[in-house]
Amino acid sequence: MDDSFLDLEIIKTASMSEEELKKCRQVLAAVALITCESKLLVIFNEKWGRFTLPITKLKDTFVNDDGYMDAAQNVWSESAIAAAEEHLGAGQAPAGEYIMIFDDFMSSGRDSATKRYTVGVYHFAVPTLELPDTTGRQLLSVNEIMTDTAPLMSQTALRVVNQLIESKDELGLPI
Repeated sequence: MDDSFLDLEIIKTASMSEEELKKCRQVLAAVALITCESKLLVIFNEKWGRFTLPITKLKDTFVNDDGYMDAAQNVWSESAIAAAEEHLGAGQAPAGEYIMIFDDFMSSGRDSATKRYTVGVYHFAVPTLELPDTTGRQLLSVNEIMTDTAPLMSQTALRVVNQLIESKDELGLPI
């Protein structure tokens, strides 16, 4: 798995001052972008009442020299693999590929607090994916996510998909 993001500049999408940045609670999360042909796997999170991408918070973090939370390279990739395997089955996730990391500020749908989300996105391509009706999982195109189901999607999933759309050409994703 290519984890060269530590050498890349973080895509900053927030417009807050450094002082405001430091006051916001920070959340580090890894997203498993699971694609089958040109569609993305979305899952229904009953607790949130929304569809989202497979995502998990990073647990093994530290504060870096700039005063922000960070994690070792392997923690990002292992977290993404865990998120993928939760929906594909243990040992069933194909090799993942690092796509991007970005910072964004969002109002939490759970507690309405503004938080700084640092999201690492890894791509897992699967040739086929069976989705029993009872699983709450769906394969949707980017267009379906951003239009038809947008009101039912988590803010985090919408931001990730929006970042993918903006970087689609340079990333070469099959979406």
